[in-house]
Amino acid sequence: MSRHQQFDVDEGADLVEIVREESLPESIQPLLAEYETTVGDRDPYLWQWLAHLFPTFTLSCVDDGRRERTQEAKLLASLFVTTIDDLAERHGDEATFREATKIPFDHATADPNRAGVDADVIRYLESVWEAAEERLAESPRYEEFSDLLRFDLEQIVAAMTYAGLADDHLGIVSMDDLWRYDVHNMMICFYATVDLCNASAFDATELAGLRRVVAHAQRLARICNWLVTWERELEEGDPVSGVVVHALETGVVSFDQLRAVQADPTPETVEPVVDTIRDSHAETHFLERWHAEYDAAASHTDGVESVDLETYLEAFDPILDYHLESRGLL
Repeated sequence: MSRHQQFDVDEGADLVEIVREESLPESIQPLLAEYETTVGDRDPYLWQWLAHLFPTFTLSCVDDGRRERTQEAKLLASLFVTTIDDLAERHGDEATFREATKIPFDHATADPNRAGVDADVIRYLESVWEAAEERLAESPRYEEFSDLLRFDLEQIVAAMTYAGLADDHLGIVSMDDLWRYDVHNMMICFYATVDLCNASAFDATELAGLRRVVAHAQRLARICNWLVTWERELEEGDPVSGVVVHALETGVVSFDQLRAVQADPTPETVEPVVDTIRDSHAETHFLERWHAEYDAAASHTDGVESVDLETYLEAFDPILDYHLESRGLL
Protein backbone atom coordinates (compact mmCIF):
# COMPACT_ATOMS: atom_id res chain seq x y z
CA MET A 1 0.00 0.00 0.00
CA SER A 2 1.28 3.48 -0.88
CA ARG A 3 2.17 5.79 1.95
CA HIS A 4 -0.50 8.12 0.50
CA GLN A 5 -3.26 5.61 1.09
CA GLN A 6 -3.61 6.63 4.72
CA PHE A 7 -5.35 9.89 5.64
CA ASP A 8 -3.92 11.31 8.86
CA VAL A 9 -4.68 15.03 9.07
CA ASP A 10 -2.88 15.48 12.40
CA GLU A 11 0.43 14.65 10.78
CA GLY A 12 -0.03 17.70 8.56
CA ALA A 13 0.11 20.24 11.37
CA ASP A 14 3.76 21.07 10.74
CA LEU A 15 3.22 21.59 7.01
CA VAL A 16 0.26 23.85 7.68
CA GLU A 17 2.34 25.98 10.02
CA ILE A 18 5.10 26.21 7.42
CA VAL A 19 2.60 27.47 4.85
CA ARG A 20 1.10 29.95 7.35
CA GLU A 21 4.55 31.53 7.66
CA GLU A 22 4.96 32.01 3.90
CA SER A 23 5.53 35.64 2.94
CA LEU A 24 3.52 36.96 0.02
CA PRO A 25 5.04 39.42 -2.49
CA GLU A 26 4.84 43.03 -1.32
CA SER A 27 3.90 44.16 -4.82
CA ILE A 28 0.56 42.33 -4.72
CA GLN A 29 -0.33 42.97 -1.09
CA PRO A 30 -2.73 45.84 -2.00
CA LEU A 31 -4.72 43.53 -4.30
CA LEU A 32 -4.84 40.82 -1.64
CA ALA A 33 -6.05 43.38 0.90
CA GLU A 34 -8.72 44.56 -1.54
CA TYR A 35 -9.76 40.94 -2.04
CA GLU A 36 -10.58 40.71 1.67
CA THR A 37 -12.85 43.77 1.52
CA THR A 38 -14.39 43.12 -1.93
CA VAL A 39 -14.70 39.32 -1.99
CA GLY A 40 -13.18 37.66 1.06
CA ASP A 41 -14.39 34.12 0.35
CA ARG A 42 -11.07 32.35 0.84
CA ASP A 43 -8.81 31.85 3.81
CA PRO A 44 -5.52 33.70 3.07
CA TYR A 45 -3.90 30.31 3.61
CA LEU A 46 -4.75 29.50 -0.03
CA TRP A 47 -2.55 32.31 -1.40
CA GLN A 48 0.27 31.37 0.98
CA TRP A 49 -0.11 27.73 -0.03
CA LEU A 50 0.20 28.61 -3.72
CA ALA A 51 3.16 30.94 -3.14
CA HIS A 52 4.87 28.22 -1.13
CA LEU A 53 4.37 25.53 -3.77
CA PHE A 54 4.93 27.44 -7.02
CA PRO A 55 8.73 27.31 -6.82
CA THR A 56 8.65 23.54 -6.35
CA PHE A 57 7.07 22.83 -9.75
CA THR A 58 8.41 25.75 -11.76
CA LEU A 59 10.07 24.47 -14.93
CA SER A 60 13.85 24.30 -14.59
CA CYS A 61 14.36 26.30 -17.81
CA VAL A 62 12.92 29.54 -16.38
CA ASP A 63 15.53 32.32 -16.42
CA ASP A 64 16.99 32.95 -12.96
CA GLY A 65 16.28 36.66 -13.19
CA ARG A 66 12.63 36.08 -14.11
CA ARG A 67 11.60 33.66 -11.36
CA GLU A 68 10.15 36.19 -8.93
CA ARG A 69 8.01 37.95 -11.53
CA THR A 70 6.94 34.58 -12.93
CA GLN A 71 5.66 33.48 -9.52
CA GLU A 72 3.83 36.80 -9.12
CA ALA A 73 2.12 36.35 -12.49
CA LYS A 74 0.96 32.86 -11.48
CA LEU A 75 -0.32 34.04 -8.11
CA LEU A 76 -2.24 36.93 -9.64
CA ALA A 77 -3.75 34.66 -12.31
CA SER A 78 -4.73 32.21 -9.56
CA LEU A 79 -6.38 35.00 -7.60
CA PHE A 80 -8.31 35.99 -10.71
CA VAL A 81 -9.45 32.46 -11.60
CA THR A 82 -10.33 31.51 -8.02
CA THR A 83 -12.45 34.63 -7.63
CA ILE A 84 -14.45 34.11 -10.82
CA ASP A 85 -14.83 30.41 -10.05
CA ASP A 86 -16.27 31.28 -6.65
CA LEU A 87 -18.71 33.70 -8.28
CA ALA A 88 -20.33 30.75 -9.99
CA GLU A 89 -19.72 27.91 -7.55
CA ARG A 90 -20.20 29.61 -4.19
CA HIS A 91 -22.46 32.52 -5.01
CA GLY A 92 -24.40 31.39 -8.06
CA ASP A 93 -23.77 34.83 -9.56
CA GLU A 94 -24.06 33.92 -13.22
CA ALA A 95 -24.28 37.52 -14.46
CA THR A 96 -21.05 38.66 -12.80
CA PHE A 97 -19.31 35.40 -13.71
CA ARG A 98 -20.17 35.85 -17.40
CA GLU A 99 -18.82 39.39 -17.49
CA ALA A 100 -15.70 38.43 -15.52
CA THR A 101 -14.74 35.68 -17.96
CA LYS A 102 -14.43 38.31 -20.71
CA ILE A 103 -11.70 40.25 -18.94
CA PRO A 104 -8.58 38.36 -20.17
CA PHE A 105 -9.62 38.29 -23.83
CA ASP A 106 -9.26 40.98 -26.49
CA HIS A 107 -12.40 39.99 -28.38
CA ALA A 108 -14.75 40.87 -25.50
CA THR A 109 -15.18 43.66 -22.97
CA ALA A 110 -16.65 43.20 -19.51
CA ASP A 111 -19.51 45.57 -18.71
CA PRO A 112 -19.71 46.30 -14.96
CA ASN A 113 -22.96 48.20 -15.52
CA ARG A 114 -24.88 45.29 -17.05
CA ALA A 115 -28.01 44.36 -15.12
CA GLY A 116 -27.38 42.03 -12.21
CA VAL A 117 -23.61 42.43 -12.31
CA ASP A 118 -21.56 43.24 -9.21
CA ALA A 119 -19.64 46.25 -10.52
CA ASP A 120 -17.19 46.34 -7.61
CA VAL A 121 -16.11 42.75 -8.22
CA ILE A 122 -15.70 43.32 -11.97
CA ARG A 123 -13.54 46.41 -11.39
CA TYR A 124 -11.49 44.51 -8.83
CA LEU A 125 -10.95 41.62 -11.22
CA GLU A 126 -9.94 44.03 -13.98
CA SER A 127 -7.24 45.37 -11.65
CA VAL A 128 -6.05 41.85 -10.81
CA TRP A 129 -5.84 40.81 -14.44
CA GLU A 130 -4.13 44.06 -15.44
CA ALA A 131 -1.42 43.33 -12.84
CA ALA A 132 -1.05 39.74 -14.06
CA GLU A 133 -0.90 40.81 -17.70
CA GLU A 134 1.72 43.44 -16.91
CA ARG A 135 4.01 40.71 -15.62
CA LEU A 136 3.22 38.38 -18.50
CA ALA A 137 3.74 41.00 -21.20
CA GLU A 138 7.25 41.81 -19.97
CA SER A 139 8.28 38.15 -20.31
CA PRO A 140 11.01 37.61 -22.93
CA ARG A 141 9.02 35.03 -24.94
CA TYR A 142 5.53 36.40 -24.34
CA GLU A 143 4.87 37.13 -28.01
CA GLU A 144 5.93 33.64 -28.98
CA PHE A 145 3.65 31.89 -26.50
CA SER A 146 0.82 34.41 -25.99
CA ASP A 147 -1.54 32.40 -28.19
CA LEU A 148 -0.85 29.30 -26.09
CA LEU A 149 -1.52 31.28 -22.92
CA ARG A 150 -4.83 32.41 -24.38
CA PHE A 151 -5.71 28.82 -25.32
CA ASP A 152 -4.94 27.59 -21.79
CA LEU A 153 -7.09 30.38 -20.34
CA GLU A 154 -9.94 29.39 -22.65
CA GLN A 155 -9.74 25.83 -21.32
CA ILE A 156 -9.90 27.14 -17.74
CA VAL A 157 -13.01 29.18 -18.56
CA ALA A 158 -14.53 26.14 -20.28
CA ALA A 159 -13.91 24.10 -17.12
CA MET A 160 -15.78 26.64 -15.01
CA THR A 161 -18.58 26.87 -17.57
CA TYR A 162 -18.92 23.08 -17.54
CA ALA A 163 -19.15 23.12 -13.75
CA GLY A 164 -22.04 25.55 -14.01
CA LEU A 165 -23.82 23.40 -16.58
CA ALA A 166 -23.28 20.33 -14.42
CA ASP A 167 -24.79 22.11 -11.45
CA ASP A 168 -27.89 22.99 -13.49
CA HIS A 169 -28.09 19.63 -15.29
CA LEU A 170 -26.68 17.01 -12.96
CA GLY A 171 -27.67 14.29 -15.40
CA ILE A 172 -24.90 15.29 -17.84
CA VAL A 173 -22.08 14.69 -15.35
CA SER A 174 -19.69 11.83 -16.06
CA MET A 175 -16.11 10.97 -15.18
CA ASP A 176 -15.28 11.18 -18.89
CA ASP A 177 -16.40 14.82 -18.94
CA LEU A 178 -14.62 15.63 -15.68
CA TRP A 179 -11.36 14.33 -17.16
CA ARG A 180 -12.06 16.23 -20.39
CA TYR A 181 -13.06 19.60 -18.91
CA ASP A 182 -12.78 19.85 -15.15
CA VAL A 183 -9.04 19.12 -14.94
CA HIS A 184 -8.22 22.47 -16.56
CA ASN A 185 -9.44 24.33 -13.48
CA MET A 186 -6.15 23.33 -11.82
CA MET A 187 -4.29 25.73 -14.16
CA ILE A 188 -1.19 23.49 -14.36
CA CYS A 189 -0.95 23.81 -18.16
CA PHE A 190 -1.34 27.58 -17.86
CA TYR A 191 1.38 27.76 -15.19
CA ALA A 192 3.76 25.81 -17.43
CA THR A 193 3.09 28.17 -20.32
CA VAL A 194 3.81 31.15 -18.06
CA ASP A 195 7.14 29.47 -17.31
CA LEU A 196 7.87 29.05 -21.01
CA CYS A 197 7.28 32.76 -21.58
CA ASN A 198 10.17 33.30 -19.18
CA ALA A 199 12.49 30.54 -20.37
CA SER A 200 15.05 31.74 -22.90
CA ALA A 201 16.75 28.32 -23.06
CA PHE A 202 13.63 26.28 -23.80
CA ASP A 203 13.72 24.43 -27.13
CA ALA A 204 10.35 25.06 -28.78
CA THR A 205 10.67 21.85 -30.82
CA GLU A 206 10.14 19.99 -27.51
CA LEU A 207 6.81 21.66 -26.81
CA ALA A 208 4.65 18.63 -27.61
CA GLY A 209 6.68 16.38 -25.33
CA LEU A 210 6.56 18.90 -22.53
CA ARG A 211 2.80 19.42 -22.86
CA ARG A 212 2.21 15.67 -22.76
CA VAL A 213 3.90 15.43 -19.36
CA VAL A 214 2.24 18.60 -18.05
CA ALA A 215 -1.20 17.27 -19.04
CA HIS A 216 -0.62 14.28 -16.77
CA ALA A 217 0.63 16.61 -14.03
CA GLN A 218 -2.60 18.57 -14.32
CA ARG A 219 -4.51 15.36 -13.65
CA LEU A 220 -2.32 14.74 -10.61
CA ALA A 221 -3.31 18.15 -9.26
CA ARG A 222 -6.99 17.57 -10.02
CA ILE A 223 -6.98 14.26 -8.15
CA CYS A 224 -5.30 15.94 -5.17
CA ASN A 225 -7.95 18.64 -5.13
CA TRP A 226 -10.85 16.20 -5.47
CA LEU A 227 -9.56 14.16 -2.54
CA VAL A 228 -9.51 17.10 -0.13
CA THR A 229 -12.56 19.10 -1.22
CA TRP A 230 -15.35 16.61 -1.98
CA GLU A 231 -16.77 16.58 1.55
CA ARG A 232 -16.80 20.37 1.88
CA GLU A 233 -18.38 20.73 -1.54
CA LEU A 234 -21.14 18.27 -0.65
CA GLU A 235 -21.84 20.32 2.48
CA GLU A 236 -22.20 23.33 0.16
CA GLY A 237 -24.65 21.44 -2.06
CA ASP A 238 -22.16 20.73 -4.84
CA PRO A 239 -21.91 17.04 -5.81
CA VAL A 240 -19.85 17.61 -8.98
CA SER A 241 -16.54 16.21 -7.74
CA GLY A 242 -14.55 13.32 -9.13
CA VAL A 243 -14.82 11.34 -5.90
CA VAL A 244 -18.61 11.78 -5.76
CA VAL A 245 -19.20 11.18 -9.48
CA HIS A 246 -17.08 8.02 -9.35
CA ALA A 247 -19.20 6.86 -6.41
CA LEU A 248 -22.32 7.60 -8.47
CA GLU A 249 -21.06 5.71 -11.53
CA THR A 250 -20.06 2.67 -9.44
CA GLY A 251 -23.39 2.51 -7.62
CA VAL A 252 -22.09 3.58 -4.22
CA VAL A 253 -24.55 6.49 -4.09
CA SER A 254 -27.67 7.21 -6.12
CA PHE A 255 -28.68 10.05 -8.39
CA ASP A 256 -31.63 10.76 -6.11
CA GLN A 257 -29.30 11.14 -3.12
CA LEU A 258 -27.18 13.69 -4.97
CA ARG A 259 -30.28 15.54 -6.13
CA ALA A 260 -31.39 15.75 -2.51
CA VAL A 261 -27.99 17.17 -1.51
CA GLN A 262 -28.25 19.78 -4.25
CA ALA A 263 -31.77 20.78 -3.27
CA ASP A 264 -31.21 20.91 0.48
CA PRO A 265 -27.64 20.41 1.77
CA THR A 266 -28.44 19.61 5.40
CA PRO A 267 -26.88 16.98 7.68
CA GLU A 268 -29.85 14.74 6.91
CA THR A 269 -29.07 14.68 3.17
CA VAL A 270 -25.28 15.11 3.23
CA GLU A 271 -24.05 12.87 6.03
CA PRO A 272 -25.41 9.57 4.62
CA VAL A 273 -23.68 10.30 1.30
CA VAL A 274 -20.41 11.24 2.99
CA ASP A 275 -20.47 8.19 5.24
CA THR A 276 -21.22 5.83 2.36
CA ILE A 277 -18.42 7.24 0.21
CA ARG A 278 -15.97 7.12 3.10
CA ASP A 279 -16.79 3.44 3.61
CA SER A 280 -16.31 2.70 -0.10
CA HIS A 281 -13.08 2.45 -2.06
CA ALA A 282 -13.60 5.77 -3.87
CA GLU A 283 -10.67 7.60 -2.28
CA THR A 284 -8.39 4.59 -2.71
CA HIS A 285 -9.40 4.45 -6.38
CA PHE A 286 -8.17 8.01 -6.91
CA LEU A 287 -4.96 7.48 -5.01
CA GLU A 288 -4.26 4.53 -7.28
CA ARG A 289 -5.19 6.65 -10.29
CA TRP A 290 -2.78 9.34 -9.05
CA HIS A 291 0.09 6.86 -9.12
CA ALA A 292 -0.94 5.59 -12.56
CA GLU A 293 -0.96 9.16 -13.93
CA TYR A 294 2.43 9.79 -12.34
CA ASP A 295 3.90 6.67 -13.95
CA ALA A 296 2.39 7.63 -17.32
CA ALA A 297 3.93 11.09 -17.07
CA ALA A 298 7.32 9.66 -16.11
CA SER A 299 7.26 7.41 -19.18
CA HIS A 300 7.16 10.49 -21.44
CA THR A 301 10.06 12.48 -19.99
CA ASP A 302 12.67 11.07 -22.41
CA GLY A 303 13.32 13.22 -25.44
CA VAL A 304 12.84 16.56 -23.68
CA GLU A 305 16.32 17.89 -23.02
CA SER A 306 15.85 21.60 -22.34
CA VAL A 307 13.69 21.01 -19.23
CA ASP A 308 14.36 18.72 -16.27
CA LEU A 309 10.99 16.98 -16.34
CA GLU A 310 11.97 14.31 -13.84
CA THR A 311 12.52 16.97 -11.15
CA TYR A 312 9.32 18.72 -12.23
CA LEU A 313 7.32 15.53 -11.70
CA GLU A 314 9.01 14.72 -8.40
CA ALA A 315 7.59 17.98 -7.03
CA PHE A 316 4.07 16.56 -7.30
CA ASP A 317 4.72 13.88 -4.70
CA PRO A 318 5.02 16.35 -1.80
CA ILE A 319 2.22 18.40 -3.38
CA LEU A 320 -0.06 15.42 -2.75
CA ASP A 321 1.05 15.53 0.88
CA TYR A 322 0.32 19.25 1.06
CA HIS A 323 -3.18 18.64 -0.28
CA LEU A 324 -3.97 15.78 2.03
CA GLU A 325 -2.70 17.68 5.04
CA SER A 326 -4.52 20.92 4.19
CA ARG A 327 -8.04 19.52 4.30
CA GLY A 328 -10.57 22.16 5.21
CA LEU A 329 -8.23 25.02 4.30
CA LEU A 330 -8.40 24.92 0.49
